[in-house]
Amino acid sequence: DGDGFDVLAKMRRHPIYAMLPIVMLTAKTDPNDIRRGLGLGADGYITKPYSKNILAGTIQRVLKQPATA
Repeated sequence: DGDGFDVLAKMRRHPIYAMLPIVMLTAKTDPNDIRRGLGLGADGYITKPYSKNILAGTIQRVLKQPATA
């Protein structure tokens, strides 16, 4: 159980998922939540409501980033 932040933290600690690109899509718009998500290792953070252009652009940007350990 837990929220998306908990799931993200668990995934980043797991060797199989540590390098998986992750974009958070959430209703949490508070700057502290955004910093938390990115600080836990999200590669992108999109808040609702969102446009398909923002979603597509964020995914394209994330997929173009080189993988780092």
